[in-house]
Amino acid sequence: MNQMLDINDDGDSNLDFLGQLESLGSEQNNRMTFLEGENDEMFFNFYYPNVLTEQNGVPIIRFVTESVSLFVDFNENTNQFDISEQNPPNIEVGEIISLDLIDQLTLEVIINKNLYDFQENEWKAVTVNYQFVRGLIST
Repeated sequence: MNQMLDINDDGDSNLDFLGQLESLGSEQNNRMTFLEGENDEMFFNFYYPNVLTEQNGVPIIRFVTESVSLFVDFNENTNQFDISEQNPPNIEVGEIISLDLIDQLTLEVIINKNLYDFQENEWKAVTVNYQFVRGLIST
């Protein structure tokens, strides 16, 4: 994350989004699927806060995953994938900013999203970086 937050209500603010999710018992999946073909397609699971209810103005949150499919074109000049289509079109996880190829097996996805900071007791707009290990499937 680009700023320190306490998203798991343990009293400790830090920059480790996935580490805080781990402490909530969320099993993480850092693998993505890449289908190479006429139209290259990527499949990811991203986490987002699902507000179950509120108690005295404080949300009770469970982090769930949303499966996202992206049709992409690789831009060799920027080493990024450009998104040509996204399913579902309106995703709960936030706004995907970029898909950067780190190396032949690693992809970094940068997303703007809103997360609740339990130390400040407010929702904050943050940038979260996910890193995925790529699995290549040719079609």
